[in-house]
Amino acid sequence: MQFALPTLTRVELLANVALFLPVVLFAALASRRPWSVLAVGSGASAVIEALQALVPAAGRACDTNDWAMNTLGMTIGVVLTVGTARLAHPYLVGVRGSRGA
Repeated sequence: MQFALPTLTRVELLANVALFLPVVLFAALASRRPWSVLAVGSGASAVIEALQALVPAAGRACDTNDWAMNTLGMTIGVVLTVGTARLAHPYLVGVRGSRGA
């Protein structure tokens, strides 16, 4: 087995995942609407990438991998939120609603 140092590209991709995971996790817990938080977060990330493509004076480059890794981090945060909510309250279907009544 060989050991290789991570490349800057890999570190940047993982940083994009790690950046949004805690933010979305806590926002989803606070709002109790994890799927809405995911949709808004992913949309906001897409808008940021689009602005980077449309405004070259900003000095930033549009990279769809950034959006994908941001959305992956958000998705992991939402899955952790739903899982935590189900462990805390097993009778809940999602975070917000309950079965039956």
